[in-house]
Amino acid sequence: ESEARRLKNQAEQKYVAGNLKSALKYAKRAHRLQPSLEALPEMLTSFKILRTATRPFTSTPPERGGGDGAASIPPAPPDYYKILQIERFAHINTIKKQYKKLALTLHPDKNPFIASEEAFKRVGEAFRVLSDRIRRKEYDMSLRIAMQNEAEAAAGAAGGGVEEVE
Repeated sequence: ESEARRLKNQAEQKYVAGNLKSALKYAKRAHRLQPSLEALPEMLTSFKILRTATRPFTSTPPERGGGDGAASIPPAPPDYYKILQIERFAHINTIKKQYKKLALTLHPDKNPFIASEEAFKRVGEAFRVLSDRIRRKEYDMSLRIAMQNEAEAAAGAAGGGVEEVE
């Protein structure tokens, strides 16, 4: 237990120092040693949400337009489905249920851990987009386009170039 506590404290220190990646690593190690350690599951959830929120919803960066007059691609938003820890394009009832669960877990009044308030804000942002029909429709469309672009880029890299058919 003392090793798990030490790792948890190390995770907190790394987070305070601005090193989220290291904080997450230490929290995961502490969780493997003692999953029930006080506030550790909430800390781990908070770190995972914050880590996901700092990444756009594609795993590969989009290629920027070159000198061919292509428009610059705006930065991709975070993956709101991953922030809520649900499958992409999930049903609205699943979104609502998971939001309530995470909101209860991360609410700053119930969980005074340092990262919980920031994670709570990110969960709220994800829910605001995914629970609004119009905003969700726009978000899902951009997500599908990004996924298609990523698949085409992967196919092009694996196949040595694919001819475009119009």
